[in-house]
This record gives sequence, structure tokens and C-alpha cells, in this order.
Amino acid sequence: GPGQALTIKPSEKGGKLRVLVADDNTVNIEVVSRLLKLESIYDVTIAKDGQEAYELVKNAMETGERFDVIFMDIQMPNLDGLQSTRLIRALGYNAPIVALTAFSEESNVKECMESGMNEFLSKPIRRPALKQVLAKFSTILEE
Repeated sequence: GPGQALTIKPSEKGGKLRVLVADDNTVNIEVVSRLLKLESIYDVTIAKDGQEAYELVKNAMETGERFDVIFMDIQMPNLDGLQSTRLIRALGYNAPIVALTAFSEESNVKECMESGMNEFLSKPIRRPALKQVLAKFSTILEE
């Protein structure tokens, strides 16, 4: 259940961590992708809504690949972040899922955690906050 110690470790492929960013806002995607690329250990895949995120995770799991961490916007068309997270958890995905929330949605943190998310980041996303969340899950970010 919640609170289990989740870690992200590099897969063999050049030691890069595979990240899925699900957001329908291109500005948010740009920001998060750029911040992750600054860390240079991440390989970023983009999903434009919760449905696409679910399909990407499902396909990855079926082919023996995996995403090491998912950043999931809460407000998205088709499937929102909470619905998508529930479906992804139902697939047996057990790596960290981080909610991306607008300030007004922070009251929904409990709801995010109940859907199977582990952490949340407030938009606009800032690099120190992003690094802090990633460091919670990762042993390879230690300077």
C-alpha cells in the first residue's frame, strides 16, 4: 500500500531512467522535459492525456520494458490523472507516480494518494522541487 519504499534504478541501457510525462499542456511538458534533461540521466516519453499514458505503460509492460517513474497531470481530457493512475496500478505497475497539480488542486492530495500516486509537485514545476521528489525515490542522484 502507500508508503512502501519505492526506488528507481537505471535499467541496463546506458543507465538512463525512463520517465513518462503525461500532461495535455505543452508548456508543462516543455518545462518538465527540460528539467529532466538537465539531470541527463533521464529518457523522457510524452503522453498527451491519461488514456495515452495508460496505453504506453501497458505496451511497455507487455514488451518487458518499463517506465521508472511517471509524472501525471491531474486535469487531463479523456482519462484524468487519477483514473489513469488507477488503471496503471491495476496493470501491476509498481514504480513511483508523481502527481502534477495546480495550486488549487493541492486539497486533492489525499485523493491523489488514494488513487495510487506517491508524491505530488505543484505547477509551475521548479527544478529544486523536482530534484527533491526524484531524490526520494532514487539512489543515483546523490552528488
